[in-house]
Amino acid sequence: MKVNIVALILILFITSTAVMCKEPEKVSLRFLGNINYAPLLFMNNDTPTGLGVELVHAVLHSAQIDGEVELMEWDEAQKQMKAGKADALVLINKSPARLELYDFSEPFLESDFSIFHHISRPEINTLNSLSGLKVGSEKGGYARTILENNPNIEIITIPNWLTGFRMIEAGTIDALLTEKWVGEYTLSHYKISDIAISPIPTKKTTSYIAVAKGNKALLDKINEGLRKLSETDVRERILSHWSSETITYITNRELKAERLHKLMLLLAMALLSILGALGVYSMYQQRIIKQQNQKLKDYNTQLEELFVTDKLTGLYNRHKLDDTLISELMRFKRYQAPLSIIIMDIDFFKSINDTYGHQVGDEVLKDFANLNKNAIRSSDILGRWGGEEFLIICPETDLESAYILAEKLRSILESHEFANVGNITASFGVTTATIGANVDNLIAQADDALYKAKSKGRNRVERFSAE
Repeated sequence: MKVNIVALILILFITSTAVMCKEPEKVSLRFLGNINYAPLLFMNNDTPTGLGVELVHAVLHSAQIDGEVELMEWDEAQKQMKAGKADALVLINKSPARLELYDFSEPFLESDFSIFHHISRPEINTLNSLSGLKVGSEKGGYARTILENNPNIEIITIPNWLTGFRMIEAGTIDALLTEKWVGEYTLSHYKISDIAISPIPTKKTTSYIAVAKGNKALLDKINEGLRKLSETDVRERILSHWSSETITYITNRELKAERLHKLMLLLAMALLSILGALGVYSMYQQRIIKQQNQKLKDYNTQLEELFVTDKLTGLYNRHKLDDTLISELMRFKRYQAPLSIIIMDIDFFKSINDTYGHQVGDEVLKDFANLNKNAIRSSDILGRWGGEEFLIICPETDLESAYILAEKLRSILESHEFANVGNITASFGVTTATIGANVDNLIAQADDALYKAKSKGRNRVERFSAE
């Protein structure tokens, strides 16, 4: 009996010692981010994903940090961090208030904050142009900090960026400010085509990973991971992957044309492979291949035309105009031949749609396009820039000559009788390329001149002036 008691005591002692010596379970560190931040941070089938998520995982792996990325409302993420329930915040920008709360890592990701507005309001293009307007912003984001520095801006809190864009379409707000990655992804994902982005970013920023003040051990590990990441091509591969996913301002028709183009190319490759495998040697078979190749070339030519053509007006679309403007600017810089552009916008076009309906509005756009097409020179390139805006690229044309052309078009349009509508007018902005010009600032200059024409009563031509 005594032996049994001793044995029992010995077993209990060994068991309790093992329990006390057992290592505590490791707990993954919590890295929190904004759930409404696609394509940088968002949920896909209940799993955090996005460019930012992949970069954070790469940093954790490089630094051998046991951590997980969790996404939630940004305001809630910051509350949990302040309460000590999280270990880090990802993709966060510095501000005086945040510098008092957190220590920040080395730079994590560079980005642009840009203004988004309705395509009918090109005058909204700088932070100063937002004065007196209603501008959407999420609660607690860095964009809000930028807006709060201008007391003349009425900030409207939006639940997410999609709702913000819908509010711009409805006229509830005038614009919104957000990161370019986020805005362009949302427009592309939901196929929103009547929202434009200001050509010049409002602010270029750098985002970081933030830890609680004084948590030097974790911050050092994160910085170690960032440095190791910069020594490999992992970061570039992630950025390249996600930048290829960003599609901006593309219409449903253009998407269909692009998909059809790719499908036809795949069919062509499949057909040629089958014909090659069968070994077509006879003259009859060679003739069949030649005929099929010619058909494929014809199909490809038609598809190329679809891809660069605006379906409604038959003019070049914005993608073709962008490509042409880039090549003409390169030619201007090489040979110093003058290059000018004209942006024209139909006055009060929204009232035409509201009064007569969109079918009549479409007929006006087609008639407007034909009038301009027949009036410009053979060397000019005309296209539909978006909505009721049209762009003319004028190679080897100085500012004065472009102004004369615009004035001629304005006069023709003013005197023309449009079916069901009667007389309408248009406003014109004219600018010319200078040394150091790029596509963005050339378009911004023309938009600025157009805005002056609108503000001076419409139905007029204005030249861009830097003064």
